[in-house]
Amino acid sequence: MSPSDVIWQYFGSLWTFTLDAAARHFGIPTHKMPLLTKHVVIGIPTNWPPDALSRLQDVVKTAGISSGRSIVHFLAEPEAAILARLPHLPAATRPEACLLPFIMVPHL
Repeated sequence: MSPSDVIWQYFGSLWTFTLDAAARHFGIPTHKMPLLTKHVVIGIPTNWPPDALSRLQDVVKTAGISSGRSIVHFLAEPEAAILARLPHLPAATRPEACLLPFIMVPHL
């Protein structure tokens, strides 16, 4: 099993858990979560080379995170950390445009 296989399986499990948690939080049936727009922020190391980002994008797609109505944003870790700590983001209050927790990515 390659490192990418391990990471996409982990991301797939984390994505399923996150969708279930968001559904419970907003009181939405889990089967309706694919119909909602979801913004996913993934923090990456600031000095990552383009080929590593390309591999990560493939892993995110394979894990099912970038499918359906999910909008994936890749941000450098400092920006992702700040975004995760901003209080009361307007998008976080509406299930139709909910900002899901960001994922810190290990080096591939």
